[in-house]
Amino acid sequence: MQVALSTAKGLAYLHVVEDIVHGNITSSNIFLQKENENEVSLSEYGLNTLFHRSRSLTHRVTGYWAPEVLESREFTFKSDVYSFGVLLLELLTGKIPNHASLDKEGVHFSDWVGPIVCKEPKVELFDMVLTRGHNVDKMEQLLQIAKDCVLISEPNQRPSMHNVVSMMEDMLSRQSSDYNSKGYNSRRSTKTHDTLSGITVDTL
Repeated sequence: MQVALSTAKGLAYLHVVEDIVHGNITSSNIFLQKENENEVSLSEYGLNTLFHRSRSLTHRVTGYWAPEVLESREFTFKSDVYSFGVLLLELLTGKIPNHASLDKEGVHFSDWVGPIVCKEPKVELFDMVLTRGHNVDKMEQLLQIAKDCVLISEPNQRPSMHNVVSMMEDMLSRQSSDYNSKGYNSRRSTKTHDTLSGITVDTL
């Protein structure tokens, strides 16, 4: 959960503070920091311009792309949001993009997750390793956030990465034993630069 939140903050920092579209969000471009494994470094951002010329992209890369990017190869803040949703699904399910089922050719995450998230129980969706050590209710809430990112076909209707960070922090705050709504509201009003402090964005 903390790794996912740190990643979301890193992307929000790029979007809000640096005005940069990452355009290449994959699990292989996220590195745990040696000093604190709950913090991450984001790499290879801004390389999306290379994808316009490349014809040899693998499903491993394009599996994170929003539908509109597959058609136009135009990357935006909202296509980054979609890619983060796919990444969150990967963390929750333990399955990689385009290989979400036992089907020989795999299936895109959004096609696979859509029907399942409407059913109960959703626990069958999650990585069994996670269900043994994590709060399933929290995982279902993360699944809802991922759903908001990937199942909305109209890009402008997806949440911003800053909204995603707020939703994730809200979820953590509600489940904290010392949750204080007044204190949380004051944190929500903090400037973006303060909320996103401590983020490391590398060009590895």
